[in-house]
Parts: sequence; C-alpha cells; structure tokens
Amino acid sequence: MSSQRLRGQKEVPSSEVILEIINQHITVGLRIPSAYLTVFSDGTVECHTLKFDGRETDVVKRRILTPREFDDLRAAIEDDDLLHVKKKYQLISNVADSWMEWHIRIPRKIGAEEIVVANFIPMSPGSYPRAVLRLGCLISRLRDEVYDDELLHQKCRKILDAK
Repeated sequence: MSSQRLRGQKEVPSSEVILEIINQHITVGLRIPSAYLTVFSDGTVECHTLKFDGRETDVVKRRILTPREFDDLRAAIEDDDLLHVKKKYQLISNVADSWMEWHIRIPRKIGAEEIVVANFIPMSPGSYPRAVLRLGCLISRLRDEVYDDELLHQKCRKILDAK
C-alpha cells in the first residue's frame, strides 16, 4: 500500500498521523480509493466521503476524541500482538461483484505497519486475531461516530465493551 495522499486531501499540520485507513472499493476490475479514516496525535479524527465511483464530492468531517477514546485507540494500535498479525486478511464471505478493502497504516518508529483487511466482518469466529478484531471494531465505531455512514456490528459492541 502506498502512503501517498489522495488527490485533494490536505494535511493537518499541527500533529502527526497515528492511524490511517484508505478504503478501496473494488468492483468490476476497478479500485476506487477513499480516505476512510485518519487519526492524528492531537486526538483529531478525520473522515472523507466514501467513494463508490470516484466522482463523489469529497466532504470531510472531523471530531476530537475524548481522552478515554484516545487512550483506548492508542492501546489498540500499540498492542504488541498487532505487530505479529498477518499483513493481509482475505474475504471471509462470498461477494457478488464488489467489496471494500481497508488498507490500514500505523506509523511506527521502526517503519509503518500496514495491514489489509477485505470486507471487515466480525461475525466469523476465528477469522481475525483479537488485536485485528479490536482495531477493526474501533475503526468501524469511529467511522460511524464521525461520518455517520457505518453500521457498527452488534458483535463489535460486545468486543469493545469487553476490552
């Protein structure tokens, strides 16, 4: 995965990126990228319009995490187990002709960690290790709270409540 910015995306100059997810809508031989979710070191979360055909108007929404939310997210991305997960998780269910793929990038002192997750669905037991499952559910919840276009799975609510 490239760490390039999407066309027209602006940097937030006052802080560093601590988590970045680029969503790829994959359909009929096309890969259409969206800046799905970015979290900055000052606790700002930024989401852009989800792209389905690449011609959508880019609307950016931001929110500042509470200290507790920020601590929970930091704990998930600093979880040592995350360093030892697979770098790509394939589709776990059948799809007709299109799906979404998260390209997760976590900058680290030793270099960026990159994980690709196709069609994140926390419903299949054992599909993901605990660290990926927790991070995926946090990503889903943040996207829902900031952009209001993601339905948080009931299973994610239980996972996040359990810590």
